[in-house]
Amino acid sequence: MEFLSIAFKVNVNLVDSIFKKNLSSLEESNQIYKKIDQVGGTYIYNYYTNNKNYDNNLNSTFFDGFSCGLVDVIFEVYKNKILNDKINSYCHYFDEDERSIIIHKIDEIIKKDKINEDYDLIQNRIKVMDEIKSYFENSDYMIIEGFINFRLKFFLEFLDNIFEKAVEEYFVEKEYNEFVKILRYFVEIQESKMDVINVVLERDGKYILYDDKDQVINNDYLEEIVEELSENDINYDDLLISSLITIAPKKVIMHIDEHRDLDGIIKIINNVFEDKVEICREFNFCSSIINKLKGILIKEK
Repeated sequence: MEFLSIAFKVNVNLVDSIFKKNLSSLEESNQIYKKIDQVGGTYIYNYYTNNKNYDNNLNSTFFDGFSCGLVDVIFEVYKNKILNDKINSYCHYFDEDERSIIIHKIDEIIKKDKINEDYDLIQNRIKVMDEIKSYFENSDYMIIEGFINFRLKFFLEFLDNIFEKAVEEYFVEKEYNEFVKILRYFVEIQESKMDVINVVLERDGKYILYDDKDQVINNDYLEEIVEELSENDINYDDLLISSLITIAPKKVIMHIDEHRDLDGIIKIINNVFEDKVEICREFNFCSSIINKLKGILIKEK
């Protein structure tokens, strides 16, 4: 008695290995067999049984395992195929290295399940499982590609969001790296005006620059920068980067709170000045120095 058929156009070996993990024990114990047919590029799995005692209870047990296997096929085989097709269609002008970066970012987004519910992998798997069970309540034959296109539109939107996010992250990262390269160039062509600069970053985002003798750096170095930037909206981070590039120190010591993450402006300074940067986490000690210093505090215009 044949009771279930599915058709698909992806790698039959991948599909077969996934179903074996979920169904091999159920097939053996319930005398359920599978016949594989091929019509052109389409493979058809036909499930049947000679078990005269096969009833609704056994049918329900098999379908639970089968549904889990089908969910895995959709998320392990079709997910990759759909995303690769998107990369080939929309990123055809990227080279292989750039495509590899985007693929890596897609994997990161899926594994970390980040951003918001639109990227919630577990919730999407549950919704796919519900759709599969609902579908087989009224049918014993499925073309997987058609099922995905017509019944799993939310799944396709899920993959669209992941793809768009990965491409967006790639361009943001690319622009950031180009920005850092330009800043490095400006540092390299500048004549170093000081051996050491200590940068004390305060919790409110402001900062103080002082030399290796704990003296606030003379305003003369910075007045020109302030004048050039005063007509524009400039924040503390922009002004700090401009100040450091202008002075081009041989060493930069960043004094920061031990609980502060090394991101934002700290990450940029690290990437621009590279091995010239030293991180100091002794913020209490640095704070005592700040209290003694009565110098400039560059204010946001």
